[in-house]
Amino acid sequence: MLLTISLCACQTIQTRPQKEESKAIVAIGEYTRLAIESSEFSPQTILMLTEGYFKERSEMLKGGGESVKVDHVMLIGWYGTLIEKYPGNPAVAPLLYTLGYALYEQGDYDRAIKIFEVFTERYKTNPYFIEVCFRLGELYFDTGQYGEAKDAYVAALSSPSSIFYERSLYKMGWTYYKLEMFNDAVNYFSQVVDRYNGADLMSESLAQESIFNIARCLVRIKDIKEREGIIERLKTKIYAPRIILELGKMLIEETEYEEAISVHTLFVSMFPQHPSLPNISAEMAKAYEWLKEEEKAVELREAIVEKYNPTTDWYKKNYPNGNRELDTLVAETLMALSQRHHATGNEKKAIEGYKRLMAYFPEFPAYKDAQIILAEALFDAKNYREAAEYYIAAMDMYKGRIESEKAAYGAVLSYELMASDATGDKRDIAIAIKKLADSIKDGSFNSSAYEDLLYRVAAIYSAIGLYHEARELLSPLLKRERLSIAYQRIGDTYFAENNLPEAIAAYTSALRYSNSDRDIRSRLSGLHNIMAANYVKEGRFKEAVEHHLSVSSIAPDTRLAEESLVSAGLLYVNAGDTNGFKNTLELLKKSHTDSKGTIKLLIEAGKILEERGEVVEGVSLFEEAAILSKESEDTSAFIIKSLAILEEHGDYQHMEALIKRYLSKTQIQPNEKMYLFYMLGAAQLLSGKQEGIDTLTSIAKAKDTPENHPYIAKARLKLADIRLDTFLKKNIEKPFEESLKAKGSLMKELLGEYGYLIKTGIPELLPEASYKIGLVFENFKDSLLNSEKPEELSSEELAEYNFLLEERAYPIEEQAVNAYDRCIKASVDLNIKKEFVQKCRERLSALRPVMYKRDIKLINIRPLFIPLEPIHIDNLQVSNEAIRHFNDGFDRMASNPSEAIANFRLALEKEPLLSEVYYNIGVLLYRLKDKEGAFAEFSRAFEKGQRLAEVYDAFGMLYMEEGEMHNAIDAYKNALSLRNLQRSMIHLANIYLMEDNLELAFKYFREAEGLGSDNPYLNYNMAILLLKKNEVNRAVERLKKAAALKDTHPEIAIFFAKALLLKGEVNESIKLYNTTIEILSDQPEAYRDLGIIYELYKKDSLNALKSYMKYIALGGKDEAVRHWADLLNSRLGGIR
Repeated sequence: MLLTISLCACQTIQTRPQKEESKAIVAIGEYTRLAIESSEFSPQTILMLTEGYFKERSEMLKGGGESVKVDHVMLIGWYGTLIEKYPGNPAVAPLLYTLGYALYEQGDYDRAIKIFEVFTERYKTNPYFIEVCFRLGELYFDTGQYGEAKDAYVAALSSPSSIFYERSLYKMGWTYYKLEMFNDAVNYFSQVVDRYNGADLMSESLAQESIFNIARCLVRIKDIKEREGIIERLKTKIYAPRIILELGKMLIEETEYEEAISVHTLFVSMFPQHPSLPNISAEMAKAYEWLKEEEKAVELREAIVEKYNPTTDWYKKNYPNGNRELDTLVAETLMALSQRHHATGNEKKAIEGYKRLMAYFPEFPAYKDAQIILAEALFDAKNYREAAEYYIAAMDMYKGRIESEKAAYGAVLSYELMASDATGDKRDIAIAIKKLADSIKDGSFNSSAYEDLLYRVAAIYSAIGLYHEARELLSPLLKRERLSIAYQRIGDTYFAENNLPEAIAAYTSALRYSNSDRDIRSRLSGLHNIMAANYVKEGRFKEAVEHHLSVSSIAPDTRLAEESLVSAGLLYVNAGDTNGFKNTLELLKKSHTDSKGTIKLLIEAGKILEERGEVVEGVSLFEEAAILSKESEDTSAFIIKSLAILEEHGDYQHMEALIKRYLSKTQIQPNEKMYLFYMLGAAQLLSGKQEGIDTLTSIAKAKDTPENHPYIAKARLKLADIRLDTFLKKNIEKPFEESLKAKGSLMKELLGEYGYLIKTGIPELLPEASYKIGLVFENFKDSLLNSEKPEELSSEELAEYNFLLEERAYPIEEQAVNAYDRCIKASVDLNIKKEFVQKCRERLSALRPVMYKRDIKLINIRPLFIPLEPIHIDNLQVSNEAIRHFNDGFDRMASNPSEAIANFRLALEKEPLLSEVYYNIGVLLYRLKDKEGAFAEFSRAFEKGQRLAEVYDAFGMLYMEEGEMHNAIDAYKNALSLRNLQRSMIHLANIYLMEDNLELAFKYFREAEGLGSDNPYLNYNMAILLLKKNEVNRAVERLKKAAALKDTHPEIAIFFAKALLLKGEVNESIKLYNTTIEILSDQPEAYRDLGIIYELYKKDSLNALKSYMKYIALGGKDEAVRHWADLLNSRLGGIR
C-alpha cells in the first residue's frame, strides 16, 4: 500500500468544491470527506457515485467536443486518500480499479500500470481482475511493452466467458504481429473469426478486422513456403477465400505485383468455382499492367469476359437471378478491352467486343455510348455502311440530345466515304442515304445543324450522280431563312453535274441574298473563268471574253479578276481586235493600279504580235511595259527584250529609235548606259550608217573604264569585225610582195585584236573570237593559194611554185583548224554561244573532211497524233439509270475495257440515241486494235444521235492510218465545221506537214495554238515544222515545251537530242542520248550520234570508239561508221 500512498500523496483534498464543478464530483467530494473523517465507508455508495461521475463526464465530452478535456485530478486525489486511510478494507479493490482507470484516461500510463499491477497481485479473485488484466495489457501494448502485454492478455484469457475474452484474443493477435511472430498472430486472429461459426462475418467488425489482419500477417511473411503453409492450414475455413482476396489486394497496395499474381493463381486452384473469381481476376489484370505485361493483362480480362458473362454455365450456376455488380464488372472489362483493341488498330476485335457488350448488357449504363463507339470502330475499319447504320440507331436513341447530332454527322461522313469509293450499282447507297435523310428530318436538331446535315447529304447524292435527288432534298431549304446558302448548295449540285450555266444562275441568286458574299463571289467568278476556258477550247472567243469580263465585274479586286482581264486582252490580240485589246488594257490599268497584270498583258501580247510578224507593234508593247514598270531591273529587261526582237528581225532603224528614246527619258546606270550605246552602235552599223563606227569607237576608248569591261571588249569586237570584212575581201594580187605584205599586216592586226579579246577572259567572247581567228587563218591560206601566179614561169616552175605555196599555207590551215577546235571547246565547256559550234563544224568539215565530216541525220521524223480520248455526256435530260451505267463504263475504260463496253451497252438500252456512248465504245475497240468494229460504232454515233466533232476526228484518225489522206483531211475539216476542236486542227496540220505543205501546216498549227499553247503534241509537231524551215533555236524551244511526251513516246527523245545538238547544246544532247539509251538500248542510231559528239565536240576518242562499236554490234548499216572506228582505233594504238 506504500506504493499507492506514494502515488496519491501529492493530491490534497479540496474541502469545498469549486463553483464550476459538476454535481457528481461535488457528491463524491462530500462523501469522501465524510468517509475520511469517520472510520468506515460504504463500497456500494462509492461505486454508485463513481458510476454517476463517469457517466456525467462522458456526456460532457460528447456535448463539448474537442474543447472539453479529460480531467480526473480531483477524483484521483480523493480516491488516493481513501486507499491510504483504509489499506486493509476489501472495498479498496474497486477503488484501486477506478483509480487505475482514471489515470489511464488521464493519460498517465506509467502510474496507471503500477496501480493495475498492484491490483493483479492482490485481488486475483476479484470480479474486476479479468478487466484489469485486459486494461493492463492495453497499457503495455500502447506503450510498446509487447512481452508484458502478452502476459496480461493471457491472464485475461483465463475466463472464456468474460466479455473481454474475444477482445483479448484479438489483442493477442496484434501483440504477436508487433513481435513479428506472424504465425502465432494468425492463430489468435483465426480464433476470433472461428468464434462466429459461419455467421455473417461481414456484419461483425472484430471478425472482419481479424480476417483483414490475417491477410496483413501473410503479407509480412516473406517466406513464400511458410505463407503457403498457413494458407493450406486455413483453406478449410469458411473465411479462407476472403483472407486470400484481402492478401492479393494488400500485395498490390504494397506494389508486390508478382506475389499478388501468384496468390491469384493459388486462389484459382483452391477455389475454382468461387463467386469472387471475377473480382480477383480483375485485380490481377491491374497487377499485370503495373508490371508492364500488357498482353497478360489483356488475356486475363478476355478470360473474365469469356468465363463470367451472363451466357456461361458458371454465371447461371452462381447467379441464377443475375448479379448487377458482376454484370458491371464484365461490361466495363469488355468495354475497356474493346476500346484498347480499337486504340491499337485491331478494329476486328474491337467491333466484336462492342457487339457482345450490347448483346449481353442491354441495361448497361454506357449502352448508348457503346452504340456510337461501335459505329466509330466500324468507321475506322472502313466498314462505312454498317457504321452508318449504328450511327443512325444512335441518332434515335439520343434524340433531342447533342449526342444525336454527333451520331448524325458520323453517319453522314460514313456515307460520304462510301460515295467516294463506290463503283458500279449505287442504288443501295441511294436507299441508305434516303433513310439517313429521313432520320435527319425526324430528328430534333437545331436549325443550323439540320441545314448543314441536309447540305452534306445532298452532296452525297451529287457524288453518286443523283443530282436531281440532291436538289429535291435542298429545295425545301429555299423557304427558310438562309437562302444564300441554299442557293449556293444547289449551285454546287449543278457544278458537280457539269451544268455550268445553271450553276452560275444558282450562285448568282445566292449572291443576291448573301450578307457575306466573298466566298460566293469567288465561286461565281471561278465558274465564269471555267466557262471562259471551255469557250476558248471550242474556239468561241467572243463568249470566252464575256465570261472573263464577268469575272472582273463580280470580284473586281481579286487576283482572278486581274488574270481574267489579262486573258481577255490576249484573246482580243489573238483575234486581231485592236480596240478590244486597248479597252481591256485601260480597264486593267484602272481597276488594278500598280499591278503586274498590266505588264504581263503587254509582254504576252507583245510576244504574240512578234511571232505573228507584227514586230514593231509588239516592241511598242514591250516599251510600254518598260515605262509602266516600277522595277528598274524589269524596265531594263523589257528594253533588252525589245532590242533582241528588233535585232532578230533586222529592224535596225527601230532599234536605233528605241534606244535614243530610252536614253532621253530615263535615268540610267553607267553599265546599262554602256550597253545601250553599244547596241546603238551595232544597230547603226547594221543599218549601214557610218556613225556606228564613231559610236563604237567612243565606247572602245572610254576613259576611266577597265579595258576588259564587257562592252568595251564587245565594241572592239564589232570594230574588229569591220576590219575582218575588209580583210576577207582583200585578195593577194600583183604586185605580189606588196599585196602579200598588206594582207599579212592586216592579218597580224586582226589576230592581235582577237587575241586581246580572248585574253580579257570574258566567257561569251571566247567562242566568237576563236572562230574569227579561224576565219582569218583560213582566208589567208585561201588567198595565198589562190593568188595570181607569175606569168613567166614554166610548167615545172609553176608546179614548184604551187608546192612552195602549199607548204607555206598548210601550217596556216593547221592554225585555222586549231582555232575552230578551240571555238567548239569553249562553247561546249562554257555552254554559251552555241551557234558557233555548227559554224566551226562546217568549216572543219570543209578543211578536214575525212576527220570532221560526220552528219547527224534527221530522217523519218513523223508528227505525233493525239490518242483518241473518251468524252462525257452533255445531254442533261438523260435518265439517271442511263447516267449510272454510263459513269460505271467510263470509270472502267482504263482498267477493264470489256466490262466498260458492257456498261455502255446497258446505258444504250435505256437511252439508245446517245452519240457519246457509241463514240466511247468505238474508242475502246480502237484501243483493242479492232478498227472495223471502231468504224462501225463511230458510224452508229452519227446514225443514232447527234453529229459530234470528236466522231469526225476519230474518222480522220482511221483514214490517216489507212493512208487515205484525202478522206482524213475531209473528216478533220468536218470536225472543225462543228467545233473548233484543237486536236483536229493539230491533226490536219500534221497531214499537211507529212505532205510538205508547210504553209497550210503552219496555218492550222497557229489556229490550234490560239486554243492553248501548252499542248505537248502541238509543240512537238511545230518543232518538226520549224526544223524543216531550218529554224533550229525555235524548234528546240518548242521541244522543251513538249518534254512530257518523252515519257509516253521515248523514241522521240532521239529527235530531241539531235535538235539540241544542232542548236549547239552539246552537253544537254549527250545527257538526253544517254537517258534514251537506257530506255531504248537496241537503237543503233543513238550510238552513232553519240560517237560523233564524243569524237568531234568533246574530243573524247575512247568514248567515241565505244559508241561506234556499240552501233556496229547492234547491226547499224552505215559503213562509214566502221571506217571512223578503224581510224580512232588506229589513233588510240589498236586497243579494240
